[in-house]
Amino acid sequence: MIGVMGINYEPLKIELVKRNMRMKDLQRMVKFSTTTIVKLSKNKPVNLSVIERICKALELPVERVLRIE
Repeated sequence: MIGVMGINYEPLKIELVKRNMRMKDLQRMVKFSTTTIVKLSKNKPVNLSVIERICKALELPVERVLRIE
C-alpha cells in the first residue's frame, strides 16, 4: 500500500521568518482569505492559484513555498 502524502508549507514559513514577515503580511500582499491562512498554518491544501500568487509575490520557486511528504 502506498503511504499517504501530504503538503507541508514549512519552506514558506521559513522564508517568511527570513524576510521578517508574518502570514498576515503575506495575506495583504497576495490578497487571500483568512481561511487560506488557516489552511497554510495547518498544512492543508489550498488552491493552486494561491500558490502561484505567493510564488510570484515573493519571487520564489514552488519548492521554496511547499514540499510534498
